[in-house]
Amino acid sequence: MAVTRVVINIINLLISACTGIIFINVILSWVLPPTHAVKQFFDFITAPILRPIRRLLQPLMAKSSIPLDLSPIVAFLLLSLLGQLLNLLWGALF
Repeated sequence: MAVTRVVINIINLLISACTGIIFINVILSWVLPPTHAVKQFFDFITAPILRPIRRLLQPLMAKSSIPLDLSPIVAFLLLSLLGQLLNLLWGALF
């Protein structure tokens, strides 16, 4: 039981870290050019999470007249949902 809780805590920590890194990437996109090394690093780190979401949202965004990347918001929601489901699962099992 204790090992399972440690694993869930580690997963929650990783979810929080991913959320923070995505948030930093969003802020950097406002203040740094896309060619800046720091911005490219954060793009590289967040790409595995944001790229699939962008692919799913692309048909919706193509129809919109506002060029707004909603993938970080969707990622925040999905990561939050994943964390809540893990905690709910932990509560239901133990």
